[in-house]
Amino acid sequence: MTTLHDRLAELADDAPPGGPAPELWARGRRYHRVRRAGTLAIVSAAVLVLVAITGLSWQQSGGLPEPAAPPGATRALPDRLWTPSPWLPGTDEDGPLGDLAVVMRSDRSSWSGTEQGLVGVSATTGEYRFLDLPDQAPGDVALSPDGRKVAYWLTGTTSGSPSDTGPVTGVAVYDATTGDVKRADISTEHGLDASALLWADDGELVLSYGQYRGGEGDDPMQQSSATPSEHYWWRLDQDRPQELPMPEGTRRADLVGASGGRVVLTDSTRYWCYYLDQPGFAWPMLGEAGLAMSTQPVFLTTSRFAVVRGSWNPNSILVGDASLRGGARTHTVPDSQGTYEILGWDGDRLIVERGTDGSRRAYVNASVFRVDSRTGRSVELVRLASAEQIRQVQVASDLYDVPTVAGKEPPTPFDPRAVTGGLALVAVLGAGAVVVWRRRVEA
Repeated sequence: MTTLHDRLAELADDAPPGGPAPELWARGRRYHRVRRAGTLAIVSAAVLVLVAITGLSWQQSGGLPEPAAPPGATRALPDRLWTPSPWLPGTDEDGPLGDLAVVMRSDRSSWSGTEQGLVGVSATTGEYRFLDLPDQAPGDVALSPDGRKVAYWLTGTTSGSPSDTGPVTGVAVYDATTGDVKRADISTEHGLDASALLWADDGELVLSYGQYRGGEGDDPMQQSSATPSEHYWWRLDQDRPQELPMPEGTRRADLVGASGGRVVLTDSTRYWCYYLDQPGFAWPMLGEAGLAMSTQPVFLTTSRFAVVRGSWNPNSILVGDASLRGGARTHTVPDSQGTYEILGWDGDRLIVERGTDGSRRAYVNASVFRVDSRTGRSVELVRLASAEQIRQVQVASDLYDVPTVAGKEPPTPFDPRAVTGGLALVAVLGAGAVVVWRRRVEA
């Protein structure tokens, strides 16, 4: 009789030989060490690349924002300007710049594309930053003489259909030291036809605008036409602009210049000087027939003015002694035919203008110059980055007589889309390399 013990013994005898393979434990430990080491090497390499990309991007962006200038810090114009990067930060990110030496139009890029922006250059630190002006409409901006305020047109809602995308619906003043904005919304059915925006002094703004006659859905002629521009005066201690009472004969003249509490008007053949502290009074500055205005005249006293003559530019500078009523003694500034625009006066003889050097007939060394109104001798104040900046730059006129300082080149941040894409690509490649490595080790 076969017992259970016998059966178990027979089964044991028939079982194949077995037992753990030689050094199985050591091989398993070695496999895990290799897989772990490879994974750690791949992850470490990926992290180093990610850190390098992030650090280089931060370095290219200029690192930390410039510290605020101490009260009473010296303000001056930089002796040179650069073309700013379209990826510079804005004041919404890094805060106000403080007193400005220069504002300039420049391309500004974002994740959705590129559009025109406004860059400010600090008068104390030389830092460049885009100015984020709330509800800014397309159109002119104006830097105040002291460099502390920027005037611009507002966009908003019209009472009827707008004549265009982003219609002008008011005017505002941005305080570059605090970031505050003073707004004056203007009632409009279809939008304003904004034509002039000028500082008469640090606390007074003069502007001109008409009302578009039609909006979306109206006749195209109505959409593109506007009522004749009226002239307004905004003292910033008041809530909103007031209409300027215009004397007979000047009501339809264009507002083309302002300085020292005075305004210049022209009908393209004659010029008038309007005193803001004498409402309704204007007297002829220049009556030379055929002298079509090309850029704004600027003057220091009631008896001195300068204008780029002719109906095109660049052209020469005409300077006059307008102390004689009904006419003016004038002369052309020698060697000034490369002038694009008068920016102001520095004293009673020196004109500040934008143009080119040498004969100033070609796009060579485009700069802001101080020009002797009698001899035509010019001294470069600010070297521009390119000829295109001639029409893009405004400077704080209070700084004309202050010695310039060395310009500071702005940072050139990387395109954040490329940086983000690079970081994502490194992360994906690193993860893929880990998976491939682990599978190879397992095989």
